[in-house]
Amino acid sequence: MGGRLFIQGPDLMRALDVYTGRILWETELKGVGTFFDNTAHQPGANSLGGNFVSTMERVYVIHGRGLQCLDAETGRRVGEWTVPAAAGEKEPPEWGTLAVSGDFIVACVRPMVFESSKGKAGWGESWDRTSSRTLAVLNRKTGALVWSRDAAQGFIHNTLAVGPDRLFCIDGHRPGVVAAMKKKGQAPQGTPKLLCLDLSRGEVLWAQEADVFGTWLGYSAERDVLIQSGRRSRDTLPDEPDKRVIAYRGKDGARLWDKPIETGGPPMLRGPLLITQQSAYELSSGDPYLRKDPLTGLPAPFRVSRNYGCNAMIGSEHLLTFRSAAAGFFDLTRDGGTGNFGGFKSGCTSNLIAADGILNAPDYTRTCVCSYQNQTSLAMIHAPEVEMWTFSDVQPVPGPVVAAGLNFGAPGDRRADNGTFWMEYPKVGGPSPDLEVSVEPAKPEWFRKHSARLSGDGLRWVAASGGKGLAAVKVRLVPGKEAHGERSYTVRLVFSEPIR
Repeated sequence: MGGRLFIQGPDLMRALDVYTGRILWETELKGVGTFFDNTAHQPGANSLGGNFVSTMERVYVIHGRGLQCLDAETGRRVGEWTVPAAAGEKEPPEWGTLAVSGDFIVACVRPMVFESSKGKAGWGESWDRTSSRTLAVLNRKTGALVWSRDAAQGFIHNTLAVGPDRLFCIDGHRPGVVAAMKKKGQAPQGTPKLLCLDLSRGEVLWAQEADVFGTWLGYSAERDVLIQSGRRSRDTLPDEPDKRVIAYRGKDGARLWDKPIETGGPPMLRGPLLITQQSAYELSSGDPYLRKDPLTGLPAPFRVSRNYGCNAMIGSEHLLTFRSAAAGFFDLTRDGGTGNFGGFKSGCTSNLIAADGILNAPDYTRTCVCSYQNQTSLAMIHAPEVEMWTFSDVQPVPGPVVAAGLNFGAPGDRRADNGTFWMEYPKVGGPSPDLEVSVEPAKPEWFRKHSARLSGDGLRWVAASGGKGLAAVKVRLVPGKEAHGERSYTVRLVFSEPIR
């Protein structure tokens, strides 16, 4: 935010310059983030919610029973805010999680502890502090309480979704809490509700009691669509629901659609799309999003391929980032496949953050034993001259090929500026669209150099690799053996002078 990366460590908050990595300030906050202060695989904020939020001017950090307000430029404490104690309380209540919208701070306070939970908060199968008894909205510039509301059951932390003038949340128990209560012969009191509240006044604008199951809400103010789902993925509590998503109209709560979509983690809302950890759907209808197949031009389901990775995919306007063996990405703008930044892995917690014109990668791998060469925090800028190759495990769409590029000897696939999808041949960099190709001789001498060693205009990264001694190349452009009549194609060949 504003060229600064804010990060939490044991007993402190820190800010770094995103362009140089220089530490700008550190502020000691003894005991901050206690529930995240371990290096085990644990649900953490996936169930508890985050404990700090940043804006251009301030960083708001939950610290015990207070909310520390830090100056974003210097880290200096400029205030400590509390929520007034209720009748019978000797101290102000603890804070659970928070969010910011406009001039308001939205917070869950009075975190709930369940007798049925196991282990330390945030670990294993503990549901402690995943919900709170009270929802509070404060003026973020003065800390004054604007309004508060008590829950009938509990406000689930990761169901806070805030729009410009409204607040969505779920007042209910997580599935794991309900199951634990049933084992003890207990029954939850009341009915879970999906609520839409006026952000500035707290009044209920609408409520839904049917099919309230989610542990995650997301809201697209641009499209006025509210999404209810779970966020099951690695390092989440075992009760996260999956394979169901319901969409509502934010204005009045009208149900738009209800479909068995597997999210595999928190979904991402981008323009007209709901993007899961593997696929994409139309936000307005829940129907699979169809993009143009790069070879045939026919409609095909959108799909993101990735190799093994602990973390969940996160998104920006142009990129999806994630762990895919090493640090990985998917270029949404070009739809060019999955690429990797070699030499280092992204964290078990998502840490490839596109912001301020660069890709930030603070190191979240302190105790990881995966054998990657570099363990460090870093940031990257867009550099078109850098070679970047991708792979794509998409299913072939039957039909005549409209356009295709064959990149002999290349280490992967790549989408050109004009939209042509250049595929490596032979395949060495991972999955690639199937295209029936044969060459003579069957095993020519392949060569590959870095494109920076070539001069000239055009496709230098195509000319940088190739085959020596090729006598013939055959490409089947129409699947099967059926007669499809004559078709005209333009064939362009790319050559380069030998590089020694």
